[in-house]
Amino acid sequence: MISSELVQKSANFVFVYYKEKANPHLIFHNYKHTCDVVDGVNEIADALHLDDADRNILQVAAWFHDTGYLERKENHEELSATAAEQWLKEQKVDEKDIEKVVQCIKATNTMVEPDGVLPEILKDADTLNIGTAEYKQRSNLLRLENFFLTNQEVDDKIWVAAELEFLKNHKYYTSYAQKTYNDGKGKNIISRSEDLKKAEKKKSDADKKLVKAKPKTEEAPGRTVETMFRTTLRNHVNLSAIADNKANLMLSINAIIISITVTVLVPNFSNILDLIIPTTFLLCVCLT
Repeated sequence: MISSELVQKSANFVFVYYKEKANPHLIFHNYKHTCDVVDGVNEIADALHLDDADRNILQVAAWFHDTGYLERKENHEELSATAAEQWLKEQKVDEKDIEKVVQCIKATNTMVEPDGVLPEILKDADTLNIGTAEYKQRSNLLRLENFFLTNQEVDDKIWVAAELEFLKNHKYYTSYAQKTYNDGKGKNIISRSEDLKKAEKKKSDADKKLVKAKPKTEEAPGRTVETMFRTTLRNHVNLSAIADNKANLMLSINAIIISITVTVLVPNFSNILDLIIPTTFLLCVCLT
């Protein structure tokens, strides 16, 4: 039989175990969670009026149920059960009681259906927070812990959808847990359903913004061509202005030459006959 002294001894052993193998990444599956599960076991045991023998078995199982998580995340229940079994054998505990503790710990696996009252109590105690107001906060800690362990960020929509699916499939096994925590679980399901709608809307809005941004990228070549034509036109106008300035300059100079020739040289034709031919030639060139 497991005594209350042995329960206290197991509590001290697990505390030292968590202290020595502390993992800063485990912000949900830590010593605090283990204490919460032990409190949950006592709460349900009081409501169901369990005798001391069964209560002590449950308490030892509760203290050890997540010790395997310090080693690995996957199938940690097997490691926890093995650790409890080895420790209880060192304490010379009866084989039947050890088997009951191991059975309770293995029942905390989400894929395992509990077989018996004691495994049902521990399984309910392990998930009592699902039906409390602390659920969302604990869920956020679990998500952050998952990120620390995997170094992979999970999309809001995917995480909330998976969490909502878990809540819908979860069930309490003891009459006390069903009566006391089912209403709270229902409220958390409603809250998470609203969170899922928000996450879906957020993702939809982001997708729409992405779609709207694409045509702008496609219009970029059109703007480039337009800019090229604008630059070409501006260069053409500038060149035309230069040509006009040159033509205006040439016309002005020739007009001056013609004026001077007509007023100065032509009147002297009668006196200097040699001026007739060159003057006539100069006038023709300037006029042309």
